Amino acid sequence: MFVLQRKPILYEGGTFPTRRPPGKHGDIGDEEELPPENPAVLEICRCRRGGQSIPRGRYTRACMTTSIGRTPGADRYRVGRVLLVGDAAHIHPPTGGQGLNTSVQDAHNLGWKLDGVLSGAPDSLLESYEAERRPIAAGMLGLATNLLERAKQGDMRRGREVHQLELSYRDSPMSLDAARTDAIVIAGDRAPDAPITGAAGRPTRLFDLFKGTHFTLLGYEVDDPAIPSRQGLHIHTIGPRGDLRDQGGHFRETYALAAGDWLLVRPDGYIGAVVASRDAGALETYLTNIGITANR
Repeated sequence: MFVLQRKPILYEGGTFPTRRPPGKHGDIGDEEELPPENPAVLEICRCRRGGQSIPRGRYTRACMTTSIGRTPGADRYRVGRVLLVGDAAHIHPPTGGQGLNTSVQDAHNLGWKLDGVLSGAPDSLLESYEAERRPIAAGMLGLATNLLERAKQGDMRRGREVHQLELSYRDSPMSLDAARTDAIVIAGDRAPDAPITGAAGRPTRLFDLFKGTHFTLLGYEVDDPAIPSRQGLHIHTIGPRGDLRDQGGHFRETYALAAGDWLLVRPDGYIGAVVASRDAGALETYLTNIGITANR
């Protein structure tokens, strides 16, 4: 628990009682925990409920043993068969609301990789989890701590970074896009949505194609298939001879692909690779390395 007496300058949305109330914004706590049945804790909670008693059995311990001024993160996210996710890997101050979002993203990133390894993908696929998520968590820890310090000075402004829509894995070993480093959207970025037209002129969206646990491979104005079809991979082509149409030009404007390019979207909605048709061999190698093979 964090704040005994809510101050609008710091916490406009709620009250977080703490064990003792020194200081303007309440106490962050120390290493000593008080059990929830301690009379001092119950009195704090009773006061915050307008004098109402708390029925026995209706309370649980809600203490934080680590000072909010520290922002620890695990040195490793994986050791053998043990993988850390969420609060087990990183502890955030509550400012900015980054903890839950970051934890859900951990699970989203790890889930499809675990499924892949259990289905026969190389064990090395799991190594990309720490490589991708640990830098993100470190950035969010720093952001939340900075927001806390700013809030103490009365600055409650929030920037775009708290939306977490621009997080990227561009430096990941799983991002293949060597020829497009100057593009707005490249491998490692979250794949944006765009309206497209399907069979018989039916309107749909890219996000509808991405839903599920599969990889999605999109060919833009391609002449021939880049790779054979296989389980776990949905293949679509966009263009006059494809199964999808970019009638409004939104896909072209968003992704800036050249004719003949292929775009691979991962199950977690991030771009894994962008390759030209002439480099289809690199795409085949990429998929083989993550267990998406033609004979799977």
